[in-house]
Amino acid sequence: SIDKISDGNIASLLSMVNTAAVNIENVELYEKTKILARYDSLTGLLNYREFQRILNKEVKRAKRYGHSLTMIMLDIDYFKNYNDYNGHPQGDKVLKKIGKVILNSIRQLDIGFRYGGEEFALLLLETEADAAFKIAERLRRNLAGIGFIGQEKQPNGNLTISLGIASFPADAGNKDELTDRADQALYHAKHLGRNQTRLYKNNEAA
Repeated sequence: SIDKISDGNIASLLSMVNTAAVNIENVELYEKTKILARYDSLTGLLNYREFQRILNKEVKRAKRYGHSLTMIMLDIDYFKNYNDYNGHPQGDKVLKKIGKVILNSIRQLDIGFRYGGEEFALLLLETEADAAFKIAERLRRNLAGIGFIGQEKQPNGNLTISLGIASFPADAGNKDELTDRADQALYHAKHLGRNQTRLYKNNEAA
């Protein structure tokens, strides 16, 4: 009966319960840590490591099923200038806001990443470049209309972004080529004056 349980048995039971509780907490902490390790803490977007993992998976899937996969690379124009005038804390607020705008501007099946620094990447699944161009332009216009603090000190009087687009398999045969050609298109957008979206077509930024 319960009356016959010794103090030693009670202590053992309590120890087992405490051990189980600690184990549960450790599992929950581990799962939370795994989730946090996938995301950029500032913007809430997936991080560069997840970009590489998901890009590899989605290129294989696009190849298997004959789908298009389009990448948008985007970069904040003159961001160093913005930080120099307004300070890095304000620059961090800009990055955080851009992360939110990206999440609100893309479709549910699209995936947003912080690629590094002031550069971001989007993967648009089962989407060709022309359709991606419309999404990129909507994102560019949404950001241009925000009115960030201190943006009047930017060279063009506004905080803007430049974007480059490339598609698999139309522009690239593998994940590395896709990244490189989206980046080339982004470079072309910057070279032509920034605050615009450029497509990579026919083996050259056009």
